[in-house]
Amino acid sequence: MRWLMITQKLAPDDDFLGFMMRWVEKLAARLDHLDVICQEQRTTDLPPNVRAFSLGKERGAGRAAQALALTRYLRALVPQADGVFCHMIARYVLFAAPWARLHRKPLVLWYVHMQVSAELRLATALASHVLTAAPGSFPLSTPKLRVMGHGIDAADFPIPQPEASPPEIVMLGRLARIKRQDWLLRAASMVAATPGADLHGRPTAAELVAAVRDHLAEDVAPGLERGAAYHLRVAGNALDVVARQLELGPALDAAHAARLAALGVADERELAAAVRSGEVADDPAVGAAIRAAVVDRLRVANPAWLHPSDS
Repeated sequence: MRWLMITQKLAPDDDFLGFMMRWVEKLAARLDHLDVICQEQRTTDLPPNVRAFSLGKERGAGRAAQALALTRYLRALVPQADGVFCHMIARYVLFAAPWARLHRKPLVLWYVHMQVSAELRLATALASHVLTAAPGSFPLSTPKLRVMGHGIDAADFPIPQPEASPPEIVMLGRLARIKRQDWLLRAASMVAATPGADLHGRPTAAELVAAVRDHLAEDVAPGLERGAAYHLRVAGNALDVVARQLELGPALDAAHAARLAALGVADERELAAAVRSGEVADDPAVGAAIRAAVVDRLRVANPAWLHPSDS
């Protein structure tokens, strides 16, 4: 069996279309012969049963020259082929359709994109079959559509082995304020700074509160009028208190419980009763415990009120 493929580029090192070399290899393994017409050819390392025909883009050929070359190749190659496979570009179908119809050859379009154009509508009408990867990856409704699935070679993605250096995280997307790349960088720095994991993972409650606080201060507050901005600052201060309690609370609670236990009371209610009754009125440890409790409360409520000696 012999097929003709039309694609944009044969270039194994290309970041976007380098995968086409694998497609060519896999198709060639199932065919007696494969001819490939490409707009640009950057390699001659092809399977022995594959011939490539470049339209000359790598040599600077313009659109008119490429169109003439494509017409010339189609006229010579379609009669020899058992079918024509067009990859992603609807215009390839428009060029190939007259020759495929003339020689009664199947004309197949592979298309995975949600953009609709007049060319795509016409190509869908002219193609004998339309192939796509998933049910939602072709934007038009047609009985010609065949869902093929994603052909991913798992061998290209081996399971990583443990490494001494930390893993790298890559984000793909537009650099825009709404995408909040700053949150991603902040979260990554938090993960790197704190090894291990707890029950709830990252971000912690304190980190979430900090992120909300920063979002209100940096993104919401500048657009508010004076009265609303004041109330927002109050809310931000409350979030600061919550964040400090989440961060410092467990250690401060443990220290407070230890001080009360040393005084022989279970909680502050018992301590207050002992002070009123005079049982511990002259004990210096009671004054020290009460002062330490007040200082710890200020550490959470507003550290700015602490005396420099307690900071």
